[in-house]
Amino acid sequence: MKFSKKTEYVLIGLLITLSIILRLPTVPHEFGCDSFFIHGLANSISMFGSAKWILHPFSFFGWYPLSYPSGVPFILSGLSQSTGIDIEHIILIFAIFTGVISIFTSYIMALEIKNNDLFALIVAFCFSIAPIFLNYTIWTISTRGTLLALIPAFLWSLLKIYKHKSLLYGILSVVLLFMLATTHRSFVFIIPVIFAYFLTVIITKITVKAGFLNKMPKNATFLVLLSLFIAFFFMPFFLHAYFEEKGLEVEVYKSGYLFSGSSIFTILLNAGASIVGGSGILFILFGILGIFYLFKKQNRNFTEIFIILALFFTLPFLPIRGYIRYFVILLGTISIGFGFVWTIDIFKHKKKILTAIFIISILISMIFSVFMVNHWQSVKSGYGYDLWMQDRTYNIALFIKAYISANKSFVSSNWVTSRRIQAFSGMPCLPAQEGSGLSCNIIIYNIIDKNKLEAQGIRFSEISANTDYLYKIKNVDIYKVYRDFETLMTNPYGDDRSQKVILEYNTKYVVEDNRFPGKCTGWYSTSLFDSAFLRSIHEKKHRIYNNGLQSLWYIGS
Repeated sequence: MKFSKKTEYVLIGLLITLSIILRLPTVPHEFGCDSFFIHGLANSISMFGSAKWILHPFSFFGWYPLSYPSGVPFILSGLSQSTGIDIEHIILIFAIFTGVISIFTSYIMALEIKNNDLFALIVAFCFSIAPIFLNYTIWTISTRGTLLALIPAFLWSLLKIYKHKSLLYGILSVVLLFMLATTHRSFVFIIPVIFAYFLTVIITKITVKAGFLNKMPKNATFLVLLSLFIAFFFMPFFLHAYFEEKGLEVEVYKSGYLFSGSSIFTILLNAGASIVGGSGILFILFGILGIFYLFKKQNRNFTEIFIILALFFTLPFLPIRGYIRYFVILLGTISIGFGFVWTIDIFKHKKKILTAIFIISILISMIFSVFMVNHWQSVKSGYGYDLWMQDRTYNIALFIKAYISANKSFVSSNWVTSRRIQAFSGMPCLPAQEGSGLSCNIIIYNIIDKNKLEAQGIRFSEISANTDYLYKIKNVDIYKVYRDFETLMTNPYGDDRSQKVILEYNTKYVVEDNRFPGKCTGWYSTSLFDSAFLRSIHEKKHRIYNNGLQSLWYIGS
């Protein structure tokens, strides 16, 4: 189906308007947890004039110890410095812009897959408001959202290479792959898709030109493809013990919002719920229908074979629940597009039914996406904190930034609070914050002298699905800072052990969560721990700031 240019522009304009409206903030500050880590990195570039965590060319990609993929922090810092807008609001603008960009990248990719304007618009609509993508682009700077927005552009460039045999598109593909690599480490999961692309080229040249596929019985290819799909889908879950041994996350599928249990059936139900929750509710009908359409279709072209193989090669990685969903979302929305267009073709003479299907699908899709985002964002990020930063946390960060020297450090009883305060104040905090434990902040704030670090490459046999770095530090114990945090919190103020930590890191302040005085949280912990240190400062030190939610204690001499 082809639209007139005017109709096409109007529909894309409406889609852009919807994308912006859905991403307008309803809270006073940014969302998320990882967002404040990225915020802090961007803020440090503006503060120091350089990315201090880049010690090696691989640091830019996050493959070197104490580093992180650096593309997005550089963009945020550059935009903030060139416009004079603070990084928090740059994040808001960037998130909205990412949502809009995703419309164009998915639209041009879809047009390259199938030269059908309606197909392209459906794919762009479903992709741009897919629940998990929407959640990553509402006033937050999780780099997963940026990665998702760029992947369709990369696939578009690959399809252009095949169609035009142009060096220009080859160069563009390399540039886009570089951008993906500097955005998020999970870009590596695009490797199966790239493999599917090259295999499609081989299959197209060998089998299609030889007429092999056309000579097969009509239903033979359908049955073969369906059998392969079932095998690829079920295989990793029946082999979940093996995958767990290799560090892949099958265990998390044993519990979900709807189902809980350890049986294969429950794991599969939770996996399906995860796919639908990420891709959108239309996947239940149109996505599955689209997959069957691709399997059933005769005389498939290059792009259709490519999508089928990409789907097959992605399915075995479903146990990696956290990151493979980003690629499943894209393939899922493409399948929805095929299923939707096939449905229109079936009911093409029944306009009333088509109109009803179209309107109901659009409304249900938007409602489901908003519901899922609201569900995720209503979940507390830990210890009573909303997923967005409250005004009181923002105010204590500004107080620290305005009145306390940045060459001192603070410690917090709540790791969520510490990450947020450090992002806005620029003041170093113990423990340095990154989920993997090897934080850029250790280098940024000179907690470890980077000039003393020596690294060596890891062996190929050490690489697994959980590998972040291709090098490891061999001469400095970079985990000592985390043990020192524990030592500080478990010994009273004045004890030789706690005093040694205070002196080593020049720690002069403590931010305490008023809702659990005398207690602290571990890194990503679900439990509270009694802290002899926090209890002792109540008796021996002075509280210099109290906003009701947090207290700031001065522990200097």
